[in-house]
Amino acid sequence: MTPNNYSHGIPAWLLEKNKSVGHIKHTKTSFLTKTFKVLSGVIQNEVYSEKFVHVKGYLQMIDARVKLVTLLFYMVLCAVTTSAFTLILLAFIVMGFIKLSGLNMKSYLKRVWLIVPLIVFVMSIPATTSFFVKGTPLFYIYQSQDMSRQLYISSIGLTMILKMAIRIGVSISFAYLLIMTTRWADITKALSVFRVPPLVITMLHMTYRYIFMLSKIASELMEARFLRMVGHTKNKSNRAFVANSMSFLFIKASYLSDELYDAMRCRGFSGEPVSLQQFRIQKIDFLWIANNIVITMVLLMGEILH
Repeated sequence: MTPNNYSHGIPAWLLEKNKSVGHIKHTKTSFLTKTFKVLSGVIQNEVYSEKFVHVKGYLQMIDARVKLVTLLFYMVLCAVTTSAFTLILLAFIVMGFIKLSGLNMKSYLKRVWLIVPLIVFVMSIPATTSFFVKGTPLFYIYQSQDMSRQLYISSIGLTMILKMAIRIGVSISFAYLLIMTTRWADITKALSVFRVPPLVITMLHMTYRYIFMLSKIASELMEARFLRMVGHTKNKSNRAFVANSMSFLFIKASYLSDELYDAMRCRGFSGEPVSLQQFRIQKIDFLWIANNIVITMVLLMGEILH
């Protein structure tokens, strides 16, 4: 053992400074990471919604049948109204229900208003031009002495797409409110009370479960692929993997349909939805009905006046 090779019992090569290996290029696995995050988000949505079902909020205490009828009524009213005033009032009513239910307002705005309504609004902007809708010009895109060749954004067109975006957002908001404050089993049981055909309820129930089951399988496929990835991958290989995964999921879904139905039959499934929750009309349900009658009268007055 010589001092040149060892220092206090530590080999000299361990004392040497690391040599730079240069810049390491990122491998093209970002599509796997992004896909995995999206699929994980789908699975987390179920856990997220179930979490708020058990919060002791106002809407969580309402009977599922009463809540279903009320929120469906608001959705129908939102679909048939032509008044912007009524649509805006409905939007504020939903926000009030969100607060009373103990739901996260920031999450609600992000999940509902910043996705479908915003996309619809942006995609519909070309329809506001004078090429499609004539009206009072708000601002000109192209000006010309020839009036027929002018291109501008019309006030009627902009009002039209604003109403459409708000209408879509409010309708989704009421559906979001129902799902976030009611267990899925209670929703299907409430539908059966209103004589919805058992076949339709079974299809809804199995579709709901299939979404999360297949998302979980796809997430596991992506995770396994990501853990086996070493170094650079070609786009051709990534596309082949996605195509193979889609075909595998299709075959898996076919097998699962038989296995799932057999498992349900073994557990006594007879075509009727089963829920441990016993529906009972209580005082708070009558208070809810009275409050919504008052709200409906205000909305109808606003519809008449505007």
